[in-house]
Amino acid sequence: MVERCGKNIETLEGHIRTLKRENEDRIQDEYEKLVEGLRRAQREREEDERAWTNPVLPSEILQEAVPGSIRTAEHFMMV
Repeated sequence: MVERCGKNIETLEGHIRTLKRENEDRIQDEYEKLVEGLRRAQREREEDERAWTNPVLPSEILQEAVPGSIRTAEHFMMV
């Protein structure tokens, strides 16, 4: 009876080790996908910023606050 219990405990410990290893692999894979997604988003954001820059206008004008009358779509579209 004691030997059988010992074997069951060993089997259970082995199963727990297997689950831990599988979970570690899965978590590591998810982490790597998350990091890659963040890197890709950062690259896209940087590329998007470059695409929207206007080389004709000085950066001071581009950084200046937009007047409230232009910020509001109704005012901007008034004829």
